[in-house]
Amino acid sequence: MTELFRCAGDILFDNSQPIPGLITDVLLKQHSETSNFLQYMKPLSKNHSYFFAQIRSMSAHSKITIGIAGPDIDNDAHPGHWNNTVGYHSDTGKCYTSHKCSANTRGEKFGIGDMFGVQVTHFGKEMSTVVFVKNGVPVATRYLFQSDHSRFLPTICLEYGPIDMGIMWLDAPTRIPRFSERNMLHWIKHRDVQYDVDKNVFFYDKKEALVTVQSPQSLSKDFSYYEVILHDTSEIEESVVVGMGSCSPIHPTPTCALLRDFFSWKADGNMVQVKSGMRVGLGVHYNPKEVDKPDFDDKEAQLVLCVVTINSDIAAMWMLLQPPGGFYPLVILCRNVSIARVDVESLRQLRGNATVKALLDKSYWEKYENAMNIVLSNLKEQELSLSLFRKSKCLVVKVSSAVCQVCLPAKHKKIHVIQLQQPLTHERPYYFIEIKKLNEESVISFGVADSNFPLDKHIGKVQPSTGWYSKEGKFYQNLLLNGNTHGERFGEGNTVGLEMRSFDTKAAAVVFIKNNTPIGTRYVTLPRAEEFFPTIAICGNGYDVELDVTWQTHTGSGPNFNVSDLEFWCRPSHSCIDEENNILICNDHLDLSVVQCPYSFSSGFNHFEIRLLDKVGDNSKVLPPIIGLTGPGILEKEKNQTSQLRMDVLRIWAPFQKTIYANDFPAKAVNIGDQIGWGMHVPQSEMNKMEPLVICYLTINQDIVITRVMYEPLGGFHPIVFLPPEVNRVQFVLSNLYRIETAFTVPIEEKLLEEARQIERMEQDWVQNGNELDNLNLDPQELIKPFFYNKNGNEAAENLRFANIAAKANTLENVKKKYRDAKESAACTIL
Repeated sequence: MTELFRCAGDILFDNSQPIPGLITDVLLKQHSETSNFLQYMKPLSKNHSYFFAQIRSMSAHSKITIGIAGPDIDNDAHPGHWNNTVGYHSDTGKCYTSHKCSANTRGEKFGIGDMFGVQVTHFGKEMSTVVFVKNGVPVATRYLFQSDHSRFLPTICLEYGPIDMGIMWLDAPTRIPRFSERNMLHWIKHRDVQYDVDKNVFFYDKKEALVTVQSPQSLSKDFSYYEVILHDTSEIEESVVVGMGSCSPIHPTPTCALLRDFFSWKADGNMVQVKSGMRVGLGVHYNPKEVDKPDFDDKEAQLVLCVVTINSDIAAMWMLLQPPGGFYPLVILCRNVSIARVDVESLRQLRGNATVKALLDKSYWEKYENAMNIVLSNLKEQELSLSLFRKSKCLVVKVSSAVCQVCLPAKHKKIHVIQLQQPLTHERPYYFIEIKKLNEESVISFGVADSNFPLDKHIGKVQPSTGWYSKEGKFYQNLLLNGNTHGERFGEGNTVGLEMRSFDTKAAAVVFIKNNTPIGTRYVTLPRAEEFFPTIAICGNGYDVELDVTWQTHTGSGPNFNVSDLEFWCRPSHSCIDEENNILICNDHLDLSVVQCPYSFSSGFNHFEIRLLDKVGDNSKVLPPIIGLTGPGILEKEKNQTSQLRMDVLRIWAPFQKTIYANDFPAKAVNIGDQIGWGMHVPQSEMNKMEPLVICYLTINQDIVITRVMYEPLGGFHPIVFLPPEVNRVQFVLSNLYRIETAFTVPIEEKLLEEARQIERMEQDWVQNGNELDNLNLDPQELIKPFFYNKNGNEAAENLRFANIAAKANTLENVKKKYRDAKESAACTIL
């Protein structure tokens, strides 16, 4: 009965009809390294919502993914790493849904002897909820963003054999797991949190600032309230944090102010004295007219009254829109409140008391009208009509409340464009595309263009416009490949998007995103901000193309990338990350590989560092990484605009060569294990200026050693690291991303600024005398200033040894050319 299964690769399995109690043997051959795929073609349902597996044996490098996917997932794709699928990975323990793994619950690794499974806990209209199980205990919850339940197919993916495992497909389990909020062992806790059965409390070791504990069940009609009892508040007397969240982040990001996938509350000590034994409660109150009806669904999206109690007295109430699947209770422990007990028995419903019920009913209706107005207003803002689009006549467009379906039939050749004539704005800066059908011969491009953009060209191939291409994987900015980040290909099963990060009409900045990961940044040089229009071009080349587009009207801001997590930096597609040590590892490469932060320096992020790992120097074949600062892209400079104070890239290369030192200074200014960083300081006199002069400074082991004054580029300075050929790894130090620089006193700031302005006046005089700025014989090293001051702004003799640090800052293209042509490394910034 092979029609029951879809299989690819070197998997051997029993293809007989699954029956109750039957364990299906599944084997992956030894030496099989590529992705191997097995899918049971019968979907999960309310009566058969669970399947699981057990590992009998596997190699040290084996990888198993178990999840739910549709029949169109590629044979070499993992569930969770394809649109509208979920997956649980053995090697990392991470749980993904539509490429995303961020959530309140993280999952756990599994291996030999472990039983692991997937259960659909709520079959929703637009999205369903899923729980991942390990050894009979829930370890994570996720949304499954798929409205068609017939596509809920059990799926596994195996890599690096041999693997021997047994599977009980959805027909085989004799009973479905039941997880209860009453059983504290079923609550999903952070890896650092422990549960003391004897004392009935959760506690943790205080390594991280905040950790969460989540209920396995969402709040419901019968379980609408819970309390947390404080057992340890420390000397600060801080309250425990109670919260509620959806089973994972909602996709797309909600635009309605009342719809949240996470919120929390805590007593601040002003309202009530925080002390051990205090009870903090949180619950929901449903629509009084609907809750007692026999067909009431407490998992549907609906307005609910959220209620906070302190020692069982109501302290706060507000209206929220409950997400599909309901709110999951959360307990958030911090270093000052590390021990707490959850009580779900004493009072499970606030409405059980007639007096309290009457108060809650009254409050619900008092807040209901305003809440409904907010919901309806948001729906009105999302309304789209075909009249809002400029498009090719050949494109078939269907607008729904959720997405905009854009299709190009195979019979139509050439390029066809659709453009929403509503601009990307500060409030709505992001749109994205889910690629439903795209042949390898077909091409799409997307980006930002204005109303003059032709309906038969690719975005970026017409000036002015900026776009990203599926087949090439390249970014085009006004016909050119200007920029540091190189991009990567994308296709069917991927989600790609664009977020505007700045809106200057001289040069706005965008970040391109693939599968919730930043890929690269570029400039947008459109003359009018009111025409920053999202634009998509499609060329089918004889094949159907189908896209689901979520325009900026239907989603909030783009993904929030945590710059302290290397996974969310723009990095080569062939790289991987040692998460424990923050080391990025690349395959062999012939040209410069680039790692760039998707965000620029800001008020809360002004410094980054790398640590030197490998020996470099005259006797080593290994070159060091190049560390620097860059704008979002590279702007074409007009004549006489190539000022030494306006550079695209500032970088430094530390080759440990004696030849770059004068006066017989020691060759090793830095050593293996040293930390090298760049930071940016805004002088007081330059704050709030549209184009400030800023002080860029180089640090070695946290000490400032040189400075370079420059105009901050449009879009800001982004941290960047270049990996030359033969450099295959670099370690990032992301624990010190913000520095308060007391060494830059106002007199020191003004001294450095005046030296830079002297250079600027020299350049201006040169141009006013009829000369071309490129012909000015000006040594850029004059702007590189050794820093002789300590943290108090006093001269420090210990910094004199850095007095002969030399540096140069040219454009990235010059760096590449010098490097490819085997010229001297003087073209790079040199330490």
